[in-house]
Amino acid sequence: MSIILVPTDFSEHSLTALPFARKQASSGDEIHLVSVVEEENHFFSTLFSEKDEKSALYDDAERALLAELNAVAEQHLGDTSFQCQLIRSTSRPSADLLKYAEDNQVSMIVMATHGRSGFLNTIFGSTTERVVHASKIPVLTIPSQQILDGAFPPNDTLNFHILVPIDFSDEAKQSYQVAREQAGIEGRHDPLITLFHVVEDPTRATYHNALGEDVDEIYAELHLRANQAIEQEISEFFPDIPVNSVVVESEDDPHESILNFARHRRVQMIVISTHGRSGIAELIIGSTTLRLIRSSPVPVLVVPSR
Repeated sequence: MSIILVPTDFSEHSLTALPFARKQASSGDEIHLVSVVEEENHFFSTLFSEKDEKSALYDDAERALLAELNAVAEQHLGDTSFQCQLIRSTSRPSADLLKYAEDNQVSMIVMATHGRSGFLNTIFGSTTERVVHASKIPVLTIPSQQILDGAFPPNDTLNFHILVPIDFSDEAKQSYQVAREQAGIEGRHDPLITLFHVVEDPTRATYHNALGEDVDEIYAELHLRANQAIEQEISEFFPDIPVNSVVVESEDDPHESILNFARHRRVQMIVISTHGRSGIAELIIGSTTLRLIRSSPVPVLVVPSR
């Protein structure tokens, strides 16, 4: 049995993650719907001086929150097995979530990129980025429902298109098996994987100008080498399923090239590693991953480097 962790702060944005978590759950898997609550609240501490009185208040509030969590799960998760838990925050919500994931042997975290602030401890926005940065397991980040609704027509029946940005590093290759697993999820219409590589703009490398080399020739050589390398990747890691390859030359930042392709080629999920390499190939992993989860119109599945 695999466990999928879904954090929520009860906002509509955070609940966007639930249908995606349900899709990730196979028969026998379990979804843990959790909310992080403050262990101590200064406002209540000033109102109630008696420890027992404060303790009773917190107990009542947590029972109410837990009941609300169960109601949300029953509404959105259907017949998928689930548990609802409250996490008393002892440090940062991101650290609390990651500890929960480790203690409960969670296999994936599914969380929205935005939530809300207020009495409940905010666990989205920057917290999502902290979770992505430090997680040892894949994290599927979900944009707001409004963004998702604008990405595709309601009855879109085209291929389930998975985009995998790569830079040929060992770290980037960690995303290959995860992309294969996503393509194999039941009910996904004619899944298609595209390996995507951005060729560095040679004009950014000053040593090329110093050598007096022709920029077009450099582009052509980099493009040829990238295509040869990507064909080798497909042969080694995807010998049994159809995979597309795309190599682009771009003066944009890598995340912009990825997003432009995703928007125009009707990509429905981006699978990317958290770290890559720098060098002659444009660095498209690492900080690019954070930029993607902030602005992608489709879910981004972030695979940790091991």
